[in-house]
Parts: sequence; C-alpha cells; structure tokens
Amino acid sequence: MKTFISRVVLAVAFLSVLPLRAPAQDRVDDYRRLFKKPANTAQFWDAMKFEMELGRFDLAAQLLSELLKKGPTEKELIDLHEKEGIAPFLRLRLVPRWDNDPRRDKKVRDDVDDLIKQMTTAVRKNLADPNRIKLFTNNLYGTPEENAFARIELARSGAVAVPYVLEELLKRDEKERSVIVNALSQFGPDTVPPLVVALDSNNAKLREHILEVLSKRRDLVQLEAQGIVIAPFLWPLTSPLEPSALVRSKARDLLARLKGFDSPEKLPAAKEALTAEAERYYYHRVRFPDPRQVPVWRYRERPLVELINLPASVVEEYYGLRFARQALDIDPRYEPAQLVFLSLVLDKGYGPRSDDRPLGVLKPNIQELLTRISPDLLGGVLDRALRDGRTRVVLGAVKALGDLADVRAIRPGPQGEPPLVRALAYGDRRVQMAAVDSLLRIPGVTSTQAAARIVQILKEMLITESAANDRPRILVGLADEDLRNEVGRTVRAIGAEPLLASTGRNVLRRLKARSDVDAVVIDSVLPNPGLASLLAQLRADQSVGRLPVLLAAVPESRRSRDLLERLGEARRQLAKVDADIRSLTEEQVSQANVVGTRGQVLTRNGRELEDLRKQRAGLEATLLSLSDRYDVEVQRREDQLSRFVEKYRNIWVVSTTQLNDPRLLQGHLEDRLNEAGMPALSKAERKALTESAIGWLARMALAELRGFDVRPAGDAVLEALHRGRQKDTALSEPALVNAIRIAGTLSGSKVHSELIEVLFDKGQSVPVRVAAAEELQKNIQKFGRLALQQEAQLRTRLQADLKEPAFTGPLRDWMARLDGTLRPNDRTTGQRLRDFVP
Repeated sequence: MKTFISRVVLAVAFLSVLPLRAPAQDRVDDYRRLFKKPANTAQFWDAMKFEMELGRFDLAAQLLSELLKKGPTEKELIDLHEKEGIAPFLRLRLVPRWDNDPRRDKKVRDDVDDLIKQMTTAVRKNLADPNRIKLFTNNLYGTPEENAFARIELARSGAVAVPYVLEELLKRDEKERSVIVNALSQFGPDTVPPLVVALDSNNAKLREHILEVLSKRRDLVQLEAQGIVIAPFLWPLTSPLEPSALVRSKARDLLARLKGFDSPEKLPAAKEALTAEAERYYYHRVRFPDPRQVPVWRYRERPLVELINLPASVVEEYYGLRFARQALDIDPRYEPAQLVFLSLVLDKGYGPRSDDRPLGVLKPNIQELLTRISPDLLGGVLDRALRDGRTRVVLGAVKALGDLADVRAIRPGPQGEPPLVRALAYGDRRVQMAAVDSLLRIPGVTSTQAAARIVQILKEMLITESAANDRPRILVGLADEDLRNEVGRTVRAIGAEPLLASTGRNVLRRLKARSDVDAVVIDSVLPNPGLASLLAQLRADQSVGRLPVLLAAVPESRRSRDLLERLGEARRQLAKVDADIRSLTEEQVSQANVVGTRGQVLTRNGRELEDLRKQRAGLEATLLSLSDRYDVEVQRREDQLSRFVEKYRNIWVVSTTQLNDPRLLQGHLEDRLNEAGMPALSKAERKALTESAIGWLARMALAELRGFDVRPAGDAVLEALHRGRQKDTALSEPALVNAIRIAGTLSGSKVHSELIEVLFDKGQSVPVRVAAAEELQKNIQKFGRLALQQEAQLRTRLQADLKEPAFTGPLRDWMARLDGTLRPNDRTTGQRLRDFVP
C-alpha cells in the first residue's frame, strides 16, 4: 500500500511540472505526430478519410489543401480512381460544413471541385489515349482472357475508341474482322453515333461491317428512346445512289426493324424520309440536353470520325442541310427537299447580330445563290415562310425576289394573292418595307390591289421615325391605374418608351393607328372587350398578328379578391403603425433631455412604442402569410392562362411582379422579341426605313412611278421633314431633298410654312435650301399665292437676305426668283428699278 501511495505521489509530482491541462486539440495533434506525414496522393486521401471518420473535417480540409499545393500527378489520380472510383470524391460535395468560417468553408468547397475536375480530366485523357486504345484493340486478338479484358477497357473508353477500332478493322483480313465486329456490337450505346457517321465512308466493306455491328446489337430498337437516332443515316444507303446491293439490302432490313415494318418493301422513299428529317431540324423539333454544347460526330478520312461541340442553332443547320442535300442527291428535282433546303439556308444564313442590325445581314455567298435559282422556288419558300411565321426566311426571300425583279413574283398563287403581295401584311416592319421595295422594283408592274397598302406602309414608316427616337415602344394595357403607371416607369427605366392604355379597345385602336409598337403588355382582366376577344383580334389582324405579347396573370377568383383586399388592409395598417412608431420615436428624441414631471410621459411612450413594435411584427407575419396564399392563387391563374394561350402565337404568360422589376422585364422583352424573330428596330434601321420610304414616295410624287397617290402620306412627309432637320433625328441630305420634292407636290398653308422654314434654316446645306426655294416657287405657280400674312413675312425675310452684299451663289439666285414669283405691285416694281445700279 505504501509503495502504491509513493508511486501516486511521484506521478503527481511529475505531472506538476507539466501544464495543468493540455487542450484537446493539442492532445489529438500529439497523437497524430506518431503517424507518417503523407507523401503522395494515395496517402493524402487515406489521411483525409481517417480525419473525416473522426469528424475532424477541418483537418481533412487542411490535408486537401496541402495535396493540391503539392500537385497530384495524372498517374496518381488515375490510380486512385482505379482503386476508389469517382463516387467517394463526389460525396465530398455533400459535407454540410467543413469550417465554421464561411470564407474558409467556401475555399474548401472550391478545393473539392478542383480535385474532382483534375481527376475527371486525367481519367478522361487516359481513356482517350490513342496508344492505350490501340493496345487493347490489338489485345482483342490475344488469349480469351486478354480479349475479355480488352473489351472491358475499350468499352470504358466508349465513343472515343471507335475511330481507332474502325481503323484496325480496315487493316485486318476479312477473316479476322469478325472479332472486332463482335466486340463493337457489345459496346455501350455511346459508341453508336460515331459508328453511324462512319457510314459516310467510300469503303463499301466498312459500311457493310458497320451495318452488321448495328444488326447484332440487342438494344437496337431501344436506342431511339435513349436519344440515339440511327434511321436518318441509313436512308441514303437504301437509295439507288448506294452502289453495293448488299449494303442496300442490309440497310433496308435494319430500317424495317427500326420502323416496325414486317417487310422492307413497306418503307417510304428515301428522299421523302430524308426531307422529313431535314424539316424536323428546320422546325426546331429536335431537342438537345444542352443547347449551348451539342456533341456532333462528323466523318473525316483520318481519323475516320471526330467529335466536335456546336451550338444548337448550328447543329440544326448542319443536320438539316445534310439530310436535305442527300434527298437532292437522290432526286435534284424533288421540290419539298428544295424548299426545306433553301428555307434552312435563309433561316441560318444571317451573319452575327449587331446593335445596328439586330437580325444580322445575309451572307454574301447566300445572296449570290439567291440570284441563280428559280423565282418560282423563292415564291414557294416565301409562301411557306409566311404561313409558318419565319421572319428571317420571309425577309430573305422577299429581298431576293426584288433583286431578281421577275414578273412571275407577282403572279397569283394557289392562295390567290401572290406571296410577295401578302408579305405587305406581315407583322414586321422590316418585311413590310422589303416587300414594298421588291414590288416597286419589278419593271412595268403596278398592282392596283396593293397600291393603297404600299402608300400606307410608306406613310407608317415616316410616322414611326417622326416620333424620333431609337427606343423600342412598348404598349402597356393594364386595368389597374397604379400598376399601369408603375409598369410605365419600369419600361422607361429599361430604355424603352411606354404607351399606356386602360382598355382592350384602346390597345387595338393604338395598334391600328401606327405600326410603331415593338411589344404589347396586357393583363388578364383588361376590360372592353375582354381577354378572349382581345387576344383573338390581336392574332387575327395581319399587321400586328406577330407582335410579342406579355400577358400578366391577375387572379379573378373570389378567394383571390378576398386575399387582395386583406393584403391591402394589412398594408394600410402597417403604414399607420409605422407612422405612429416614427411619431413616438421623434417625441422621445425631442424630450430626451427634459427632466421633472415629464419622465412619466417618456415611460408611457416607451411602453406604447414597444406595443406598436409588437403590433408591427404581427402585421408583418400576417402580410407574409397572405402573400404566400395569394402567390398560390397567382400560380394557379398562370397555369390556367398558359393552357389557354397555347393555341396563339407569340403570347407568353408572366406574373405582375415580373413587370415591376426592370431586370426581369428587360430580359423577358429581349427573349420574347428574339424568339418571335422580331427584335426591336435599331436606330440605324429606323433611319434607313424612313429614308427609303421618302425615296419611294418622291418617285411617286414626281410621276416616275405611276398609279400611286401620295396625298394620304402628306402630313407624315411634312412631319418627317420637320423632324429630319433636328439634330437628334437628322435625315441625310438626299432624304431631306426628297421630302422637299414630295412637299412641293402638295397644297396648303402647312406645306408653305414648312418649305419656308427649310429655306431660311441656316443649319441646312445649300442644296437642301435651294430645293426648298425651287419647290416653293413651283408650288406657288401650281396652287396659287400664299396667304397674305404668310406672303408678307416671306417677302420681308427674302428682302433682308438679298440686301446682304456677301450673299452670293445659287441660293441667292433662287431666292431672287422666288421674290419675283411673289408678284410685286407697281409701286414695289418701280422702287426696285430705281434702286438698281448696273
């Protein structure tokens, strides 16, 4: 017993020289110092797993950081992947918290993503290594064990192994090829796309073997359900263009299996099937998991096939033109293939978009192609595009018909009016103006049926620009005045111009008055004539039938109205409580330094303030609850409206909250305008359309084009002339001169006033002012003298300028002629003779 006590005393004495208590962290770290420090990636991973098992995620994170700083080699990562797989590393992303500090926690999560990225990159690179693939391809001809292992490893490489395996197939003798054929038929579905693309090879034997591989696949019929489509690549092999009878037979048998026919004889013609495939891409019926990066295999001679990633739009063009071209290879006269081919070319043939050209510009080689094809085909493409509402195709075909200037373009078609004339009613200003331009360029043709419509369009182009800004116009038709004004402010905030309307009738009236609206915003409770009638009229009107419409969902049920009323009442109560809180707070601040009997008042106010704050918290909770319930009603209404507008083109349902957020509203408008193929006109486009319209009206007014009456466009011409002289909306000199020429053919004091203003506008060039003097003189001679007061003012201004000795040149000459045109009386004539010095 004494010995035990002495040992305890000795131990206590020994411990007394140490700190009273070492922190738990230090004891754990002392324990860990007994381990060997990790030196490679595998050891680091083992140490990380150990720390995570003990719940020390902070230490595991430190090890991960040290591993990444050291830089794991590709071989280490590949070996670790072989041992562990990728799942344990993906599970690192699921750790709830690595560190209590949010910044350090985020750093660890970034390190986890970095490790996973490095590992997947290394593994992918290893699996795609040509030397590795070639090694296992050769091992297919080894022992049964080597063959089995080679199949597993080649299957892991997947699609990237196919080009090398096919090359080896071509090198082998005919008797040895069955080994590779059998192996390929057992690989995963991802190996099928490069296989079918290799059918483009000129080697008939290779095509035959690939068809044999496909026929041996047990999942052949199920591949399409996995998004792997084979049939389009087989159709060309069934046509007379395929020289090998055996390949034709195998391809037809495969297609019969894929299409569910009991006999290849029931298959449709290859050109028809290929054209149908091309149309699927033209009409965007093919869906892609990631539209930004779509994997596409294409045939090359060495390697046989290669993988590239393309945007969905480019993929649609690539495959659409491929299948349409193959149909034309089979039968160049096949009209449906011609139509879809040219439609695709026009739809995808515009260059990059710019601020000045939101639709882009048709590429030069396509413009050259359009001049070398049949106008009848262009007319067919235009007719189809008008029905489908494909703006790019319509615009390209209309301009091409104008360039050809062929009278066949205005011959009536199966639907009565020729497509080029029907394009005048297409709901896009670019198309309408292009149709006017094309119709007027066809020599010797005056369409009385379209003449009035042409003048109306030219007038609208002037009205559009006369409002003088490059901002898109948004017609906002909302029933609630407060919401309407608020959305109007939001529209201004995104750089657009709002046009406000309170009823559906006003919306329709404004749209018919001017064709300068780029998009429409309405709500589901807009009165007169009601939503169903309003939408039907909007879509039935050809001139505005394609305008993008944002439809705000406003719930109409009794429950939603009750919730809305309670929300309003709760907001009003909250506002009153906030006002009371501010008042009491200000009162406390003002009396903070007051002593004496007022201390009781301060105490009472303090209790009242606390009660108000509790009341405010209760109101906020009520508001939150009511808002959540109302949001459910809004979502229900949005779902109902979405189903209702499915039958209408270019109508999208949104919530009212999205209309009040500038960022969301701008995103909606840009997306919808682009989706409708009708981006808002740029400032350069507006100016170009206006100047082109003035040019055509001038030719009509001067009788260069007969059969048109420009008088209905007179006021718009004068307005454009007035605006065209201002800095922000200045027109070019030729456009101003053309507008002056048109004005000279019109009558009335308004014409005289505008020409006089141009004449004395010293900010204009001499040719513009000379044109004004010339047209004013002609106008007086044709329509009679000016009003007395107007004539007196003109005479005074002319005489003031003519008295200037330094004023010389053609403008002085025309002013002098104009002064003479004003018919001075006898006294004035005598005075001028008296004052003349030779």
